Amino acid sequence: MVKNLYKSNSEPFNPKSRFPVDLHFIAKTFKVLIEDDPFETKLAAVIRHKKDEWVEQVQREEILRRVSF
Repeated sequence: MVKNLYKSNSEPFNPKSRFPVDLHFIAKTFKVLIEDDPFETKLAAVIRHKKDEWVEQVQREEILRRVSF
């Protein structure tokens, strides 16, 4: 950008002039994903697994209670 502004054939700097754009993004949706570190990711997976196991255990106990009556 600076090289383009100050080439020998360019005009002198004017505070009212616009700088050329280096990058220009146009997006309808912008999404940023911030992930945990690997330890926290694995820990969360273990906790989800334990919760799923607990739910299945409660369902099995409920079925056994119904059958025993």
